[in-house]
Amino acid sequence: MSIPKTYHLVTLGCPKNDVDSEHLERMLTGGRLEPVDEPSAADAIIVNTCGFIEQSQAESMETVHELAAGKREGQQLIVAGCMTQLYGNQVRQDVPLIDHVFGAGEWQQVAKLLSVDVDAVFDIPETAARVDGPSAYLKISDGCDAPCTFCVIPKIKGKLRSAPAGLLLREARRLVDAGAKELVLVAQDTTAWGEDLGMPAASGLP
Repeated sequence: MSIPKTYHLVTLGCPKNDVDSEHLERMLTGGRLEPVDEPSAADAIIVNTCGFIEQSQAESMETVHELAAGKREGQQLIVAGCMTQLYGNQVRQDVPLIDHVFGAGEWQQVAKLLSVDVDAVFDIPETAARVDGPSAYLKISDGCDAPCTFCVIPKIKGKLRSAPAGLLLREARRLVDAGAKELVLVAQDTTAWGEDLGMPAASGLP
């Protein structure tokens, strides 16, 4: 199979997935891959799935089925994200035309699969999404330590992992410099930020 030159990325679910997809895109474009608007024009089709509730799982599966049905010879169909973290084997069985399955947070592996030199773009942070309008998302942490019996997030995202304050401030400045007028902080549990770093929430921020 030839080295892919173009990709089409579909993002489903919450703003945190938007940030993850932006992180992946920055790696891919840093590796000289070109985004395309139509799946039919892409060498690689990537789906960032959502698996939080049944409705979002159904939407993710419908999207994957549609893309698989239109897949042409030589294309790669890559399915990743929250739903495949929980149900990766089942998804692959249900849609045999899928070429590769990755779990949540395995974005560097996706980039490596598409021949991106991840070491060369390793300093790309995972915290901020692009500026599209007056607002931009800034992901302050990933994962959750709360033992809620009704919530599947800890099984998908794992334990709380807070982004350091210095990184968040640099990314916030980058977004503001790019034109953002409002920064929306996103996380599975925004109030728990910093607890895993040995500080109370909001400590260390001006």
